[in-house]
Amino acid sequence: MARESSAEFTRNIHQRLLARDPIAPSELAITYLEPLISWLSDHFRHVQDEQLITDAATDALLNYSEHPARFDPTKSSLDIS
Repeated sequence: MARESSAEFTRNIHQRLLARDPIAPSELAITYLEPLISWLSDHFRHVQDEQLITDAATDALLNYSEHPARFDPTKSSLDIS
């Protein structure tokens, strides 16, 4: 089976969150939590509190998984590169 592209996965996970798939939030976290923490750490180097960065990333993903309709995937992307 071919692996989903990043864009396909992003669309898929968003649709699954909207449909309240109970597995989607954990897949979202597995896929995006560490990259988001890294991105935040790189872009906010003045923040010395690593737990604050981790909490911010966790809160963002939790908020998204609880309220996916607020996210417009045509305006922004989950992919952080």
